[in-house]
Amino acid sequence: MAAFNAGRFAAAAALFAPAERAGDARAAVFRAHALAAAGHAARALKSLAAAARRHPRDAGVRVARADLLRSAGRHEEALAAYRGAAALPAGAALGWRGAGACLSALRRWDESAAAWRKALAADPRDAVARAGLAEVLF
Repeated sequence: MAAFNAGRFAAAAALFAPAERAGDARAAVFRAHALAAAGHAARALKSLAAAARRHPRDAGVRVARADLLRSAGRHEEALAAYRGAAALPAGAALGWRGAGACLSALRRWDESAAAWRKALAADPRDAVARAGLAEVLF
């Protein structure tokens, strides 16, 4: 993490690679974030797609992939990935939160409000979901 925190993103990606190859899902997420920060978003997405195949029940991998898709403006693809994460017990709050953001970006207001409400049902203390819902309603 020191290389990442120091802004040496390519070095950080290289440091996480062995753990990712050994099957560590969190290392795959960290490596993907480092790759994206180094300007290699396509490689980061490819890495997370492979991690999602290896770890289909890992909500963190799915959310990380969805976050990168959303930041690339690929809202429909991100929405599908967030919904997949939301279907997993550990991913409900973040999955629905991301879905709400994507649906807002797509100007699908009613669906966005429903997603924000689901995020709040999963985590009633989620201030981001509360703000997202308020933005859609007002």
